[in-house]
Amino acid sequence: MGAILEGAFDQVPLSTMPVLDSHLGLQFEAMLLQNCPLLLQMLQMLQMLQKLQKLQKLQKLQKLQMVGFSLIDIVRSGPYSQMKNTTQLGRQIDYRT
Repeated sequence: MGAILEGAFDQVPLSTMPVLDSHLGLQFEAMLLQNCPLLLQMLQMLQMLQKLQKLQKLQKLQKLQMVGFSLIDIVRSGPYSQMKNTTQLGRQIDYRT
């Protein structure tokens, strides 16, 4: 450890160090195993978020259908703005996703 702390390997390319890939692989595996409960919890939360997003999209579609729209009726979706001219007022319509 002394040589490392003294900077003996500062200018040595990583590609010249033997079995570095194997060593890094073992370190990565150990990190995953030590954090397995946390990783599983995060994966479960991600799955729940994905289900919630699908539910929200479904609810939006149901609201559209309740007022008489279907996806076939929607040609373009997005914010809309109209500049003021001599016959019409300016307007802007935004939406949240």
